[in-house]
Amino acid sequence: MSADREQLRFGIVGFGRMGKLVQQVLNERKEQINGIYDPAIRDYQWSNFDPLNIDTAVCFTTPVSGYGMTRRLLESGVDTVVGTTKFYLNEDGTPNQEMLEKFDELARANNCRFMKASNFSFGMNALWKHLAPLARTMHALGYDVAVEERHHNQKADVAGTAKTIGRILID
Repeated sequence: MSADREQLRFGIVGFGRMGKLVQQVLNERKEQINGIYDPAIRDYQWSNFDPLNIDTAVCFTTPVSGYGMTRRLLESGVDTVVGTTKFYLNEDGTPNQEMLEKFDELARANNCRFMKASNFSFGMNALWKHLAPLARTMHALGYDVAVEERHHNQKADVAGTAKTIGRILID
């Protein structure tokens, strides 16, 4: 952390594999973690996680709790970074634009920011940036493309990475 900037107070929402990784990275960067809340574990209560004591929440919750947690954080004026994907997708895998627009409105109304992504890795975001031109080239050459996504055997839900790739290819 740079000595000339004010230290942000982070909260971690969801404490599975990704939540623990976020904690590790924040600790390595000597960032301030003011709360950890896991809606999947009964012992973690929202009352132990005071959104007034955090500036930014990093959320990797279950899809079941994703909507409620995101809404509650934005209503509390907390900058919210969401890595959980499934809760804001329609049944066909497309983003629920109405829900995302409501989150954007909540963020503006409460003077905070909302950010979501189906994958936060630099490598995957670089791939997405170059995928559309590649897809056009492959199509022009007469190729059909397919997407297959694999994860560790403890992945809790279907990830949004392949769906994002599929949307880029289809577009």
